[in-house]
Amino acid sequence: MAGRHLGFLGILVVAGAAAFATRPLIARTLSRWGYIVPPIVLIGIGLLILVGAAPFDPDIDDLAGRG
Repeated sequence: MAGRHLGFLGILVVAGAAAFATRPLIARTLSRWGYIVPPIVLIGIGLLILVGAAPFDPDIDDLAGRG
């Protein structure tokens, strides 16, 4: 459940940054650091997927018949 909220928050942050990207401070920051933002975002999305996956679920042993 928390992953959904974090994902939604991330979308809001990106949409907000896009809305204000024409402002000089934001434009300078994106031109300087814009190349690093996509990998960080994609790694964050991947981590959210991994954390929400079954291998990290404490009840996985019960599902596999080992519990």
